[in-house]
Amino acid sequence: MTKHLNATITLSVDKHQLNLLSDFERFSSLVLGIDAKRLSIRQPARLFRFGATNAADTGLDIWANLGLAIQIKHISLNEAMIADVKQNISADKIVIVCKTAEKEIISRVVRQLGIKERIRGFITEADLVEWYGIATNRKYHNTIGKDALSALLNEFKNEFPLAISSEINAFISERKYSPPPTNCIWRIQ
Repeated sequence: MTKHLNATITLSVDKHQLNLLSDFERFSSLVLGIDAKRLSIRQPARLFRFGATNAADTGLDIWANLGLAIQIKHISLNEAMIADVKQNISADKIVIVCKTAEKEIISRVVRQLGIKERIRGFITEADLVEWYGIATNRKYHNTIGKDALSALLNEFKNEFPLAISSEINAFISERKYSPPPTNCIWRIQ
């Protein structure tokens, strides 16, 4: 129906936020498709099937490019999983979040499978560390940093409702995440 209506969506950022966009330009380019040279994009409105789901998993069946649908899985991608993406995900653009060490391997497999044109880019653990560092530095710690850390804390509370510090530290260790800095903004209470 959206195709026959010639429906389009426009995504734009506030031109008064160029300094913020500059600090997070790679993130904005990968996730939103917007950068300092292109503050807005317009594209056909589309609906996509998200993938197989069953009634028990409360999964997402469809989404629109009117907003991002992000599915995070703590797994290492392999050729079979990337082939599954090619076969089952109909999105126009895909951003792959992966371990820094896996980026080149995944990139090679993506090229071999012929879906390179659908990949907007890669976000690595190093990118996330860099962006959280910027978000929590002195310039942004009372705005973006506070919001990001509040969201992370809420997600931890939802996923681990009975968590205590030792459980969180065990989780961080099990996943081989870097230990959190000891400054007050990251302190686990």
